[in-house]
Amino acid sequence: MSIKIPKRVMLDTSFMIQLMDTTGKFHAHALGYFGLIKNPSTTLYISTLAVSEYQFRGDIEVVIDMTGARLLSYDFRHAAAYPEAAKKHHWIYDQKKPDRTALVVDLMMVVQAQVMGIDGFITGDKRLITNFLSGSDIQALDITRSTVELAPLYAPSDESAPVVPTPDEDGEDSAQRLN
Repeated sequence: MSIKIPKRVMLDTSFMIQLMDTTGKFHAHALGYFGLIKNPSTTLYISTLAVSEYQFRGDIEVVIDMTGARLLSYDFRHAAAYPEAAKKHHWIYDQKKPDRTALVVDLMMVVQAQVMGIDGFITGDKRLITNFLSGSDIQALDITRSTVELAPLYAPSDESAPVVPTPDEDGEDSAQRLN
């Protein structure tokens, strides 16, 4: 079994926070995943919805400059597709849910990705993965799992593929080319 690197990847707010926060619990994982997805055959996207969330944490322009991601505006097409998805996930509108707004924004970003044909979503948000990405046609890249842990699953590739360190039998890091 091997895992393919998606061609079009949406960057979630949780990923951007961990990527930029050198003291973050999953910073090293975020860097490892960034090494996987930052290659000429993958296009990175940041939703304007994630921009509004991230601005509370830091300067989004720094993230855009670092990642080379394209901004993806939430527009009429995305809004028009949202009600159908919301019907499937009606429970997020439960007034008693303390994180209701975050769930709505997460679902809006997933719908946006689906409408745009984005095939990968990088996040550290287990709730988003479980509730909205599992069973969808979008591949979840979960930064709470180490790329070193996943490296054996990646298919061998050509010389242009990113390289991620993996532990040798003797515990030393070596480079393994990823597809």
